Amino acid sequence: MYPLPAPAVPTLLPHFETRPMFDRTLPPPHSPVITTDQHTSTASQTLLPPHYQESSLVQSRTMALHASADEVARLLVLNLQLAFLGRRPQASRSRASLPAAGASPFPPGGGGPAPPASPPPPLPAVGRAKITRFVKLHITSSKRPFVHDLAIKVVAPPPSATPSSPRSCNSSTIHGPTIFIELHHAATLESMDGRPPPHAVSSSLALVPGPHGTCTLCMCCSIPVLPPSGAAAKPKPEQPGDSVNNRGGTFSSPLSVARTASTKLMLGLDKMASTVKASDLYSLDSGKVLLDDFLSLVPTLFRAYDRSKEVDEAVLADLAAGMAAAPPAPPPAASAIQRAETDLVGTSLAHGSKQWRRLPNTVRDSVSYHSNYGGAPSADELGEGESAGAAWGKAEAFVDCPAPVALAYILMYMSYKRCSEHTLGQPGMARIEISIPDSRSKLVVAAQKMPFAVDNRVTAWWWAWERRGADYLLGVAPHSECPANAQTRAVSSILAEHSRDFTEATIRGYYKISVVTDTICRVTLVSHFDMGGKIAQIAMSWAMKRMLGIVKRTEDRFERSGKEVDAEMRAAFQQPPLVGSLKDGAALTVVESCLSLERSNVSGEAGWERIKSPSVFVPMWSKASDRVPGARRIALGKVECVLDCAALEAIAWLFDFNGRERLKRDMEQGNLARVVIADGTHEARSATVKKMPFLLSNREFVAAQICAQDDTTGDLLFCAQSIPDKVDYGRHFKVVRGTACTVTRIRVLSPTQCTAISVMRIDPGGHIPVSVINTNLPVALGALNDLRVKFCRDVEVDTLALKELSAVIKGKGGGEGDGGGGEEERILGLVRDKLGALPKGEAFRELTSPDFHVKMSVQLVSGESGGVAMRGETVVDAPVADVAAWEIAKMSRKHMSEHVAFGGLERSITKINDQHSIYHVVFDLAIPKFKPREWVTDVVWQWVDGGREELNIAYRDRDADGNYETQREYVRASGNGLFKLQKSESVGGIEQTRVSWVMQVGLRGAIPKWKRVQFRQGVSMLMYLSVMREKFDRSDEIDLATTRDIEKVMLEWGREKYSEEEKQILKSGVNKFKLFNDKGGRTLKTKTKSLHAKLAFEEGDARGFGWASATVRIPPSHAVAYVWNYLKRSNVKRDEIKKDFKRINEHCQDLYVLRYTPYGFENRDFFNRQVWSRVSSKQYVMAAEPIETDDHPLLPGVVRGRFPFAMKFRGKGELTVIDYVIQIDFGGRVPMAISNEYTGSSLQTLTRIQEFFLSQRSLDLWDEDDGKAIGEVLVRKLKTEKSRQEGVGAVEFRLGEAFNGKGFSAMGAKYEWFQCMMVRIVQNKLRPARDCNGKLCNLGLKEANTIGAGLASSIAANLTAHNAVDEWILRYPAMKELEDSYVWFRPMMDMIAQRLLESVSWGLKLRLFLGAGLSMADLATDIFMIYTYMKQNRSAAALGLGGMVGVNLAIQLLVVYFQCRKGPLRSWIKEVFVVLAGMKPGFDAMKVASGNEKASYSMLHPETELACTRVIELVLESIPGCILQTYTLLYTLKDGRDNALQAALSILMSAFTAGFTAAVMTFDYDVSPERRRNEPDFYGCIPDSAARRTLAFACMIANGTILLVVRSASTALLAFLGSHFVVGYYVADMGLYFVYKILRRDFWHWVPLEGWVGVFESVLARGFIKAFVDFTGIIQFRAPGELGGLYWTINMIISLAVSFFATLLYYHMEDEEDWVIEEHVAWKVVSGLSGGWLFFFALFLGLIKHKYWRTFFTPRTGHEWAKRYFLEGGPDEVRSQILAFNHHMWRSIREEVAEWLMESWEKWEEDRPEWFNESWINSVPADMIPSIGRTTSGGSKTYMRASFIVKMLPNSSSGDSARATRLPDPRGNMSRAAEAAAIMAASGTGLAVRGKEAGEEDKGEGSSEEVRDGDWRVGGGDGIVSVSSDVYKSGE
Repeated sequence: MYPLPAPAVPTLLPHFETRPMFDRTLPPPHSPVITTDQHTSTASQTLLPPHYQESSLVQSRTMALHASADEVARLLVLNLQLAFLGRRPQASRSRASLPAAGASPFPPGGGGPAPPASPPPPLPAVGRAKITRFVKLHITSSKRPFVHDLAIKVVAPPPSATPSSPRSCNSSTIHGPTIFIELHHAATLESMDGRPPPHAVSSSLALVPGPHGTCTLCMCCSIPVLPPSGAAAKPKPEQPGDSVNNRGGTFSSPLSVARTASTKLMLGLDKMASTVKASDLYSLDSGKVLLDDFLSLVPTLFRAYDRSKEVDEAVLADLAAGMAAAPPAPPPAASAIQRAETDLVGTSLAHGSKQWRRLPNTVRDSVSYHSNYGGAPSADELGEGESAGAAWGKAEAFVDCPAPVALAYILMYMSYKRCSEHTLGQPGMARIEISIPDSRSKLVVAAQKMPFAVDNRVTAWWWAWERRGADYLLGVAPHSECPANAQTRAVSSILAEHSRDFTEATIRGYYKISVVTDTICRVTLVSHFDMGGKIAQIAMSWAMKRMLGIVKRTEDRFERSGKEVDAEMRAAFQQPPLVGSLKDGAALTVVESCLSLERSNVSGEAGWERIKSPSVFVPMWSKASDRVPGARRIALGKVECVLDCAALEAIAWLFDFNGRERLKRDMEQGNLARVVIADGTHEARSATVKKMPFLLSNREFVAAQICAQDDTTGDLLFCAQSIPDKVDYGRHFKVVRGTACTVTRIRVLSPTQCTAISVMRIDPGGHIPVSVINTNLPVALGALNDLRVKFCRDVEVDTLALKELSAVIKGKGGGEGDGGGGEEERILGLVRDKLGALPKGEAFRELTSPDFHVKMSVQLVSGESGGVAMRGETVVDAPVADVAAWEIAKMSRKHMSEHVAFGGLERSITKINDQHSIYHVVFDLAIPKFKPREWVTDVVWQWVDGGREELNIAYRDRDADGNYETQREYVRASGNGLFKLQKSESVGGIEQTRVSWVMQVGLRGAIPKWKRVQFRQGVSMLMYLSVMREKFDRSDEIDLATTRDIEKVMLEWGREKYSEEEKQILKSGVNKFKLFNDKGGRTLKTKTKSLHAKLAFEEGDARGFGWASATVRIPPSHAVAYVWNYLKRSNVKRDEIKKDFKRINEHCQDLYVLRYTPYGFENRDFFNRQVWSRVSSKQYVMAAEPIETDDHPLLPGVVRGRFPFAMKFRGKGELTVIDYVIQIDFGGRVPMAISNEYTGSSLQTLTRIQEFFLSQRSLDLWDEDDGKAIGEVLVRKLKTEKSRQEGVGAVEFRLGEAFNGKGFSAMGAKYEWFQCMMVRIVQNKLRPARDCNGKLCNLGLKEANTIGAGLASSIAANLTAHNAVDEWILRYPAMKELEDSYVWFRPMMDMIAQRLLESVSWGLKLRLFLGAGLSMADLATDIFMIYTYMKQNRSAAALGLGGMVGVNLAIQLLVVYFQCRKGPLRSWIKEVFVVLAGMKPGFDAMKVASGNEKASYSMLHPETELACTRVIELVLESIPGCILQTYTLLYTLKDGRDNALQAALSILMSAFTAGFTAAVMTFDYDVSPERRRNEPDFYGCIPDSAARRTLAFACMIANGTILLVVRSASTALLAFLGSHFVVGYYVADMGLYFVYKILRRDFWHWVPLEGWVGVFESVLARGFIKAFVDFTGIIQFRAPGELGGLYWTINMIISLAVSFFATLLYYHMEDEEDWVIEEHVAWKVVSGLSGGWLFFFALFLGLIKHKYWRTFFTPRTGHEWAKRYFLEGGPDEVRSQILAFNHHMWRSIREEVAEWLMESWEKWEEDRPEWFNESWINSVPADMIPSIGRTTSGGSKTYMRASFIVKMLPNSSSGDSARATRLPDPRGNMSRAAEAAAIMAASGTGLAVRGKEAGEEDKGEGSSEEVRDGDWRVGGGDGIVSVSSDVYKSGE
């Protein structure tokens, strides 16, 4: 026996509905015929009670639950008890974590998910097969008394149920005892209609423990179906297959019951229904309700304990571990099934030797797809038993997991995830999996739904696996080839029974899983599909890729980061063989050819010319090839570099031609193909097709690649040479074959470094000029540069070098003789003397430094050296030695990179000794006609006086010598400088170095000596100090350290005495807050939208006080200390010239600041005294008032300002609320208005505090609030953006600052592309969005750019920011992964999108405001036409058009009334003014664009209000106005007047406005992700492609415009015949519509209005919308809640037909002399416009998604649509939308809605979901809001929101006594009985509960309650309900 540990593969579909696969009922999942667990089968068979009747309706369920059996049993018993107390059954909403295999998921005592109340006493220990608990629940009613018996049994596994052989694919291992629960509802009822009682309703459950803390629940329920009165029950005949239960009686198995009963079972888990009519059932009200609740509890249980993903993972791990441990081959004496398995695997492998061809258009797929033929197969290509409809396919891919895991995943055909996907994709199609005991085989049956007119297929196959060496093999064959056994007979029976409904398909082949590394394998599938029937072979070839999809699915399932996978592949690469050991002649030829190229060109350096390289670290050369007659002189290329990796890793990278990262980059470059033809350990053949520029043919390169080792030197060699092989790409490329030969020699430098030299000759072929080829040689040589970038470790190398140099510098100080030699002393002396001779004092001009921390001054120097002298000073957060090492290390990689970036041409260092070197550098000035400048300087450093306090670094022009002659193309410049590095006092434990730099530079030559040019040059050079400072900057750490020191002092502070002045300052500060009490002050606009600020004034004072409040996520003491730290670096501002403070004591300090004031005003200074005080441990106050002292007297030219402020700090848990009040007075000539305006920006101090501490929060602490704050930070512009470096965009600079914080730094380190993506998001540049389906782990910079740029198009296409982000995340799967991984990501994106939406002028704003503008323009043209008609004495037309405008405004005012009637008067007045001004559409558009939510007093959401406004305006003004103006225009044409053009333009404006409005409404509603998610059957027809979406939008505009014009013309023609024709037609048309609605019971509109107001609104809305659709054809109103799809289509047909009818009628009845237009012209116009409408509508149908065509013909009504929200909505958020509809639409399900509210309200109050807000609560009818107790209006049912639970306890007394135990009160002040009394008294139902406390005396007479010791009863209504509990103890 070769064992296989059993996988617990679920054989059931757990949590979704499974409809019957066939017309007849499929055997239930737990039937013994198909079960894989005999113990489960036994448990299932014992469920039906022995006394069931044949006429009983049987419902059965089987489900796998992800919780232990004892935990589920406790919850079930608890819910049964709760059901008797009036509470609905419920399950815990918490989730349990998955335990280790074999371990219990919950600790002893019933841990895990907490039940809703205290559970019953624990069940007995495992193994006691006796009745341990029996509860009799006796419920008495005045009408229907009945008794329920509940029995619980724990049954140990039977002795025969021993674990089967671990060889099975599915185990029958017993994981614990089975728990049985039986519930018998024995009813003793009064005789009704002559029907004799009693009858029983029974249910039984079995909980079978499973692996990984799971269990299987099997349940059967029987409900008696009584025969007609007087009919005798027939004896039940014994059926074949009946079994005997453990009580001695016979009963039919569930399979027999399902086949013989007169009912049809609907097998499902979430919903089960019976086709038996309700009248056939004898209704036991309470018992039936209990049963229904009990059945509905099962899917709730699954959802509560759902751990499908965890269970799948655990099963996969167990199965893979067993496969890895399995022996490779079966023993010789194997069973028949074992021998058959070996034969199957061996036979299947023979199919892999076919001739394969790549499938078309799959060359770029990650999976290699092939078929064995391209067209019709020949007789030779068909194997034995294959038909002409058969197809052989092959798929191969690398999978990022161990080989056993990949095989286990393929075998897990019935995993939860795959079953769920199958059910959703193939509804009604079943899957069955049957394991063969004691084998490695299983049988699988799967049904497949085929397209229209093709029979469905069913496939049954046999799987058997085997391990051979390191490979895992899985053979596949038809089930008929499996040796006969019970399992194969069961499968054959199933197929035979359903052969009429399905065509059987066959499959054979094999899977081969080869080990590549320990964590990577290669999966190969060779498979033959024969779908049977008459499916054409070409169709099979077309579907081949889909049939091989399991390989792609496996690859996707285990896909990991390409970077990690490539590293693992390189780690597994073996040492190449020596060249001399190569035995393959072809390989040896390639190596010798490449080595000859190397020897002939690298032996000497003559002829090599340096060429431009993409990197300073990768020098490149070219060399002209020798002249050969007839050959082109294509240059050779050479490249050399140092690699920061091992030599073996470098050559592994070169050999891995299709590595994940290299393949991805090749695709990004747009190349057409990159394939490996054949691969081996060190030999491979590969091909690539390079995309060439326009007009050039693409180039193909096919090469052999060999890795070897030099016999002499031991160097590693990578050789590649072109070969003439033909490559199958699966498609034809028009290419030119190129040739190449390259050799790369890799030499070891150290275990972690090597050097690589590559020589290449490449000829792309064709007619490309040689000069072009040679110019692009650096591109061809770029492989080594890619290799260097891949393994780049510049930071590590530089850090190590700097540490070594710093150690050398430290070692040279502190002793005698360490000051350097005589030459070094001489150079230092000369530099000091030269720079010391510079003029002092005012000769140096102070410059405005771009960096506040760097002081700068410059002066011009005359003389021979001339130039400019510069002086700078700063402080660096590092030791002296580290700063000196960074400055001296001129050849570090960082310095070299910056040197090239700033125009450097050459750079070299010649070391004389440790303290002396020669520095040579050349810079290009980037000025046309000016030569580059060259410097050659001596660099000397020395500790001053031999100590470690100061170090000098001197630069001096080197004296002329022969080593550095000035080249002709350069100009020698001069430069002398001196760095003084002085040790400074440490700050916050961080060493400080004060750096002073004096430099004199002369560029010489013809550089102009203008002051401005020289000063600008000085500033640019002195910014080098800023670079030095930022290199070591640790400002945040220093600020935090100093803040912690201050906080420590504050916390240790005792209540010291405050002076009277200090008390007065505090009192004055606190009084400032009184101005803002009671919501005083007006709102201030701030840059940060989340910061709420106000401005208020004291009486008689024009200086305003500003107030703001913010919440900071730190303790209050830390916030106070941070504000108190006046000189913190994060508080430095660019306009601050000087800052100083003086500490008076621990709670008082003086603050001084001198600020630069722009615009010609004098500079200002401010001098305050600041005091703080601790009110309590959580509250602090701080205040500052201006003072005058001698410390800072008034300065000349400076105006003293006033800046009093106060702060309150209030701690709330881990948060601190800061209230801030300031008053600014600049003094002098600055107006008060400017001071008050500046107050808003000064309040941004709170924002800076928030941002600072946000930047210090680590990534793992970020939450939703942090995400919103981060979004604000990223979109808000910074003042420092203007000082950014040249070439750096504002957004790049802003995000670079943000990514310096801890959280973003960690995010950027994890995802290198994240910052790039965020930059593209914030840039918000509108461009066509491209798709990107990559996973999160494999995103690169290019994909990040694509995804980031895609948000702009989503913002442009959606109505709200939330919907835009929804669409963006759904479009890019990687963003969905990011959203699931980080809770802060979605709030951050919502905030960014909202801010971008407010700022951009395109997209939503363009559509909204263009539509509003058109509406107002239409109103303006109407007013103009009224004026024109009045001038023409057409008073009737003028009055008619004016009346339409008036009615339009009146109805809009009516809408405003209903919207604002419950709101403040101010909002109502504002809305009325907007309506009367004609700006209502624009005002509503602005509200929607600003993201305004629905007000609590409003009836409609802003989006809906905007739609209503548009509809009203169009129906009452645009459409009738268009008709009237068309009528008038025709008269104008008849009379020959000259104003026809004006009227025509007005008509077109009205028509275009209507068309645009209709299109925008449809577009905005349809593209909403929220609506698409909630109603996917209706919303989503607009295509996702930007181009198709735009075209569809244009089609809708054209349709609306054309329809309005043609309808207006036809109506005008009818009007010429008489008004009665128009009125008759529209009355008949509208009457037909209302009759249709009334007959279909669809009259009520969905707006939730009641009474006559609701009737009026329904008539008005129905009529308006019908007219709107008649004249615009708006597609949105085909919704079931409006016209409905079917009537919309009929209405469009009628509208077009009426146009022809009106034209025909007019010319038939009107005299020719009275015609307003010629007949042939009229027919052309009507036909042309109607044809145009049909054309655009057909184009629109072709553009939209075809599955939505049915929405144009659906007969669904509004009430059916409304009820779907509740009945099929699913989550509470969707179901809650039922209350947004008129209650008449869901009146039929009112009881269900009320019960749902009762069940869920308490949970919502605890969880507070976002939708559970005041607005939604106000929409709930008052009588349906669950109170403590409430009775429905009908009085038939009481909804009790009980907050107590009765726990049944053992009692030895008789069962007729009613006892209840009062549980401990969680509030500690009220017993349960007293609480129950309060509950009942508050309910108003007439019920009361009375309890007796310990020591409580009985009430006096008159009490209607009966009270006994500790007992309680409920009285009232129609009887008394008592609860009794009897517990029988079982013997041991």
